[in-house]
Amino acid sequence: MQIKVLGGYGSEFYSVEKGKKQYHPTGFLINQSIVLDAGTICGALPLTALTEIRAVFFTHAHLDHIRGLAYLAETLFGRISQPVCVL
Repeated sequence: MQIKVLGGYGSEFYSVEKGKKQYHPTGFLINQSIVLDAGTICGALPLTALTEIRAVFFTHAHLDHIRGLAYLAETLFGRISQPVCVL
């Protein structure tokens, strides 16, 4: 099983020292096709990886866990032939 941490924070903010986004809301990519919590998806993955997502699971409905779902839906509209399962 492969797990990639997309973010692990309650918000998205910049690192003053590094001058770039350093902290992203909660999200994990499992085996390149399952997302656990969608706090950040589109900001952390390239389009080719986004088209491989087949399911999104939520631990709970706080904004820092769900906000990326709307961006994912907009990005994938017209680009995939099968729906993404959301649970």
